[in-house]
Amino acid sequence: MRRARFLLGVLLLLLGCAGRPSPGPTPAGATVSPWPTPEPTATALPQATDQGMAFQVEEVGSYGKGWVTCLALAPGGRPLLAVGSVAGVYLYDVAAREEVGHLETRSVVWSLAFSPDGARLAVGTWGSPGVQVWEVEAGRQQQAISGYEGGVFGLAFSPDGAVLAAAGCARWTESGCAGGGAGLWSPADGRMLASLEGHTDWVVDVAFSPDGQTLATASQDGSVRLWEVATGALRGVLEVPGAAVRSVAFSPDGIFLAAGAGDGTVRLWKAATGETVQVLTAHRGAVNQVAFSPGGTMASAGDDGLVRIWEVPSGRAIRNLSGHTWAVPALAFSPDGEFLVSASWDGTLRGWDVASGRELWSIGGHLANVTGLAFVGGGDTPLLALGLADGSIRLLDPGTVREVRALYGHTGAVRGLAFFPGGPDAPSYLASASEDHTVRLWEPAGWQVRQTLVGHADQVPGVAVSPDGVWVASGSRDGTIRLWEVATGREVRKIYASGAVYDIAFVPGGGASLASASEAGVHLWDGTSGRLLREVRGNAVAQAVAFSSDGRVLASGGAGQIEIWDVETGRMLRTMLRQVNLLDLAFSPGAHHGSPLLLASAWQDGLVVLWDVETGRELARLSGSPYGAFALAFSPDGRMLAAGYWEGTVRLWRIRW
Repeated sequence: MRRARFLLGVLLLLLGCAGRPSPGPTPAGATVSPWPTPEPTATALPQATDQGMAFQVEEVGSYGKGWVTCLALAPGGRPLLAVGSVAGVYLYDVAAREEVGHLETRSVVWSLAFSPDGARLAVGTWGSPGVQVWEVEAGRQQQAISGYEGGVFGLAFSPDGAVLAAAGCARWTESGCAGGGAGLWSPADGRMLASLEGHTDWVVDVAFSPDGQTLATASQDGSVRLWEVATGALRGVLEVPGAAVRSVAFSPDGIFLAAGAGDGTVRLWKAATGETVQVLTAHRGAVNQVAFSPGGTMASAGDDGLVRIWEVPSGRAIRNLSGHTWAVPALAFSPDGEFLVSASWDGTLRGWDVASGRELWSIGGHLANVTGLAFVGGGDTPLLALGLADGSIRLLDPGTVREVRALYGHTGAVRGLAFFPGGPDAPSYLASASEDHTVRLWEPAGWQVRQTLVGHADQVPGVAVSPDGVWVASGSRDGTIRLWEVATGREVRKIYASGAVYDIAFVPGGGASLASASEAGVHLWDGTSGRLLREVRGNAVAQAVAFSSDGRVLASGGAGQIEIWDVETGRMLRTMLRQVNLLDLAFSPGAHHGSPLLLASAWQDGLVVLWDVETGRELARLSGSPYGAFALAFSPDGRMLAAGYWEGTVRLWRIRW
């Protein structure tokens, strides 16, 4: 049984089903609802333009399987691994290290549990129905069980497979979970057998005792409750003072009960009496999951990226399994206890030999949030750079949609990317802006770091390169815009923007002139002198800015609207409205054969909307995800559009006129 344990992020969460790592990143300054829309949004067909030209958009590829939330290994020695993600359930043959199936759940997967015979897989989701029961071999949904539409975070089959326990949240509001609990159902017909009431906060995990007579529930209220399965009666309450409980598990002999907590501890009790046996300082950060091997060894997974193996009941640390570079939300022992599988927000699944601690294999593809995009290189074969919430940059071949390289160096989410293709005064380089307060410049020849630009005191979500490549500008939540000389890495100007800066863009052909989107609005600046040229829009938070390729038009936007401006006069030309928040903007690099000026916009509800800027008309709505579209990038020739999503995926569309 694997489950999700939940925390809200600053404005968005990044959740882990088999554990609750620290909240996932949100694009700096994004006014995103904490919960994306559960149901996918249908793609609207592209329309012909007013000029009568045929406008076509075709999806040509996608990359990423969504960040991992939970996992479960099939019982009975079958080498089948189920991995829950924001994009459904992926099935892997562990022996072959190959993907063998995908279950389209149409919702984030928070928890997983195989039936004792391995024939069925229970899937906890968000929305209705909260629990889906699938026939594994057929890949067909067998049963839908309603309940906890705010998320089913814990699932477990009883040892005889006759009862399914589920726990979660009834619904989510802006202030958090409104109601929730745990219950028992018949997996055969979806009938509720008992409702277990008593926790004062939402319940994130469930576990049956080996004899099937007792159910343990773990809650954000800092307690573990023990219930009699036959009657639903409360047997006892175990407290974890001052910390939310994120995971619970019985030892295989039923003698001990373990719980992982948000304060980094693992508590071990005698299940029969509630006597505390050990309080282990297990991890630097929250403990997301605890699990027992068939032989009684215990493992814990934490926000610190470690998996630790413990001797029970002594509490002696046997070994640390290190290799993940980010939080580990999920782990599972093989049925024979010889190996262990862990899943991390670094995008990998790893198999470990329990006896030696040696890493046996690694499977990639489950990316963290995609928070930045840029096409890099010139000619007909540019690469696509992905900035991820785990601090890495991945380079994809758009033609094959395969990863060709990973760049590491940042210690925080990569919020922005900008590429200079090279020119008379500067060689080509990629600039990356990060939550770690720095900007890095990467040389495409070997992809080594050329410069690390240090000076900001907070996250850096905005980065741009000047048209001649001489300058790099960065915008930070510390309220400053900084201009850097590429040749030396020297900071030459600091501009105070009267509020957190979320995006910046140089005026094409305008030297060091640039625009900023910030808490204070939209402004035009002379970068070299720091002088304010114009307040384009004041007293309104702006999330994104972008210039047309000729520098004559500026697009800006924030909460539910895009505004189009004449750069020379500062006059607003038009406004385009939607009922959700804007996250990013990108102009096509140039018109083709008389085609209109094309603007792409990314929105909180996961839609990418294409606009004819001259008329304000929608040309197409592209649905790649039911969750936020964070980042956009056009290819240098304007014929390909990439969008990066909160769920950890990228989609590519080809545009034809």
